[in-house]
Amino acid sequence: MADTRTPISPSPSAGGCATFLDVLPTPLTVPLDPSLVAGLLVTGGVAVVSMRSARAESRGKWRRAAMPLAVLLLVASWVSPLQTLASHYLLTAHLLQITLVMGFVPPLLLIGLPAQGWRWPPRRLVRVARLLVHPVSGILAINVAFFGWHLTGAYEASLNNSAIYAAQQLSLLAASLLFWWPIVVPLGDHRVLSPWATLGYIFL
Repeated sequence: MADTRTPISPSPSAGGCATFLDVLPTPLTVPLDPSLVAGLLVTGGVAVVSMRSARAESRGKWRRAAMPLAVLLLVASWVSPLQTLASHYLLTAHLLQITLVMGFVPPLLLIGLPAQGWRWPPRRLVRVARLLVHPVSGILAINVAFFGWHLTGAYEASLNNSAIYAAQQLSLLAASLLFWWPIVVPLGDHRVLSPWATLGYIFL
């Protein structure tokens, strides 16, 4: 991350050494982090492909609107003043941001996927995919990602480095997709959890 501090002329009180003043972006700054923009482009591409693939399906307005709404919420989270407030100013803004990234965007993305996946996927790929989207994997992924970023020095590091903060956001989104998969069960996948087990899974 480039040094954003502004040098100040040497003063006698500073022992003749130049000092630095941290310069924060204004709260209304709209940041364009390359990693987050790339994540948005990938998500947008998936949304376009999914919407085209699902044209022949009989689905309600809510499912048709799920993908565009997910992309809009991701834009609001990553390419808006909310990103600046969350990464530089307010803890409440960070909490709102991760609520959108972890609690709203992933289920909407999964709801918007086509009802049927690949007809003839490679068996090895299916095995790996089923392992990744298994409820145990989802629970482990979301807890490791969330607590790993917030109960260690990683969170403080992310506040001082935009690249680390972007990695935090992308990993939280990826882990949340794995967590929500057994709940939404997209792409014609078979449901692993019963209704009561799903309720327990959410609150576990």
